[in-house]
Amino acid sequence: MQQQEKKRKSIPKPTHLGKNLKFLRRLNALSQQELATALGINRNNIASYESGYAEPNAKTCLKICEFFGKSPLQMLDTIMVDHLVEDVHVILPKADDTKQEMFDEALDRFMHQTNEMTKMYDGYSLLIDMKKSSPENKVANELFASYTDLLDLLYTLIRLNWDIMHSIVPSDITEQNRTK
Repeated sequence: MQQQEKKRKSIPKPTHLGKNLKFLRRLNALSQQELATALGINRNNIASYESGYAEPNAKTCLKICEFFGKSPLQMLDTIMVDHLVEDVHVILPKADDTKQEMFDEALDRFMHQTNEMTKMYDGYSLLIDMKKSSPENKVANELFASYTDLLDLLYTLIRLNWDIMHSIVPSDITEQNRTK
């Protein structure tokens, strides 16, 4: 009897699609549900892609890339949040190199901090939702209502931060990045 060689499954190279999807969704102030509706897929799929539990099929991946105006290579191989300031370099009028560098560094920190705040918001939102679903006493439910109010304030702050970033980055640069 001939021994049949076992087929080896190749382990795919990890991609950055999930990180980039989450970042671009936040940058465009979209909820997972809003993005899922726009793409014609389930919200749970978006959550799975963002967390890295699943990768979309090729058709869905191309839909995502087209929606955000990014190439598949950008979405898969680059961590966009780490390169955003380089991609959207804003030239300050009448600024010397030192001022320009300080502005770029401040914008980079602002973007990273806003991204971190968004991660915190997502985590606490999930925690509150889980706690609300478990049967507890009335005092705990009132406390969760207060936490929800605080989360709403944080969400407003995050949206304002993303709006500020959109106002800083000129629309012609944004359009230029969409065609790259």
